[in-house]
Amino acid sequence: ALTRREVLVHLFDEQNREFLGYRAQIDVPLMAKIRLEHACFIEIIHESSRACHERAIQWFRLRKEEDDADAIQISFVERLFTEDLVIIDAHTDHYQ
Repeated sequence: ALTRREVLVHLFDEQNREFLGYRAQIDVPLMAKIRLEHACFIEIIHESSRACHERAIQWFRLRKEEDDADAIQISFVERLFTEDLVIIDAHTDHYQ
């Protein structure tokens, strides 16, 4: 997806309900492209997920202005549907 100029972004809640959808534009600076081309992505499994999370937190704490300038930017440019949704749980078994 990061090699495309435009993508569709869909955001869901913890119940897998789609709340937001956007057409988005992606800007990948040259340094980010180089990093992606040389990246070695590992499979994140349950046993290593905590270590990966801690490493990501550490990396974000130590970032500099240059890192932010080289970051991939995603801009939401068009809503795919209205943002003022209301979810009503009308399952009768919840209200007996």
